[in-house]
Amino acid sequence: MIAVVVGVVVSRRVGASPFKENVERTAHWTEAHGDGYRRGDQPEAIAKLLEYYAGKSGGQVLDTAVYQGPQPGGHVDVLFYRKGGKFERDARECWRFSFRKPVKDFYVREITYAKFDCPSPAG
Repeated sequence: MIAVVVGVVVSRRVGASPFKENVERTAHWTEAHGDGYRRGDQPEAIAKLLEYYAGKSGGQVLDTAVYQGPQPGGHVDVLFYRKGGKFERDARECWRFSFRKPVKDFYVREITYAKFDCPSPAG
């Protein structure tokens, strides 16, 4: 599924990822937390929820950023890896979970996600 939001293409497609369940679980749990509505003017709270649920899904948070202004939002970058494979390139994947307050809505109702190239492991 591809969604177009204000001219930006955002993916929610996981494909054949070995971490498909982890990724989808992180987004779903964040979207469904509490009453299912996240206030768009509180991006820090949404980022904290994403960090929490990414950890519960077996991920390690790499980076978090939040944006204020007329359309607040943010993203959380997460590393998922197989047990014992944290530093093996084919045993890990990095995913960015993003959110933005819609223009005519008070709530963030959807967390989008897309895979990106992981940074080189320290070593």
